[in-house]
Amino acid sequence: MYSETRSHRIMASLWVMSGVACFFMSLRFYCKGRFGKRFGWDDLILAISWVLTALYAVFLSISAKYGVGSHFLEIPKENIYWLLFWLDHGLTCTILSVSLSKTSFAVTLLRFAPRPWQRYMIWFVIGSLNVIMTLVVVLQYAQCNPVQKRWNALLPGTCYDHHIIIYYSMFAGSYSALWDFVLATLPWFIIWKLQMNKKEKVGVALAMSLGILAGITAALKTSYLPGMGHWQDFTWESSNLLIWSGAEATMTIVGASIPFLRVLVKEVSSTHGNSYNLKNVSSGKGTGNMTRTGRPRDIQTYKRHHDDQSDRSILGEEQSKDGVIIRSNEVTVAYHERGDEESQRATIRTSVL
Repeated sequence: MYSETRSHRIMASLWVMSGVACFFMSLRFYCKGRFGKRFGWDDLILAISWVLTALYAVFLSISAKYGVGSHFLEIPKENIYWLLFWLDHGLTCTILSVSLSKTSFAVTLLRFAPRPWQRYMIWFVIGSLNVIMTLVVVLQYAQCNPVQKRWNALLPGTCYDHHIIIYYSMFAGSYSALWDFVLATLPWFIIWKLQMNKKEKVGVALAMSLGILAGITAALKTSYLPGMGHWQDFTWESSNLLIWSGAEATMTIVGASIPFLRVLVKEVSSTHGNSYNLKNVSSGKGTGNMTRTGRPRDIQTYKRHHDDQSDRSILGEEQSKDGVIIRSNEVTVAYHERGDEESQRATIRTSVL
């Protein structure tokens, strides 16, 4: 039907990105469940964000069926209404997905922000970002009266200048990118004052700073917006913008999920080389867990229970009620009764969760 089309590239990109986002989000949930971490509002918000990302891929796939990605003049007139209808609904989904995924990461940061100014700033980001991004959706549907005229220019009614929503979308995209960079920097202020070794600080801060990738993606997407007002063949020329719109939501979900995967990496590293057990050696030739009389020694193990209130799956830290973040160690002690002849032997394994 069409001499050339970009619809296959659009659909492939969006579905792959949706799958990547689902993979990292699932790993996040697995790590929290695997290590006994309580699921919170940030997890629920992130899950809703991913559902909207998947819906964006669904709606754009339907819109591509009607001609998105193809040259406008080759699209049958009867397809235009449904092409624009599903395109608008898809854009609504990705706009809300972006704001919710960034909200999820901000809610996670709230758990570890010890200073009032940090918490106030995070709440300001959550409130202002959601209001500004929601207004993009409102302006989109309020452009024409009745709203159906947005999808069918032949209907009677009125529409305001489309440059208004373009300029506002440029502002919203720039605002979103700005706060991505700010939120990516904030963990360094929170973590750097913790009593951890420098290597751990850098590792945790880097993991929580990957939101900068979402900021870069948001900036790239916004760079396409100024040209919208001059597009003559918008169904063809909008292809890159549609792909980058999906990429912003995807990168935000991935960036919000990766910090939780550190606990899995820590466990794997500990299992393969960082976990040691000291043998209980008696003063004679006997080794292992046997006394010189051949009787098994009385081995007792004590473990400190995990605190589900904390989110050590990211920081390896525990936050007290006063907002002070302290280091938490898991201690395993093995000992036997030998009177005054031998001292107790202890194995201490520090696990940063």
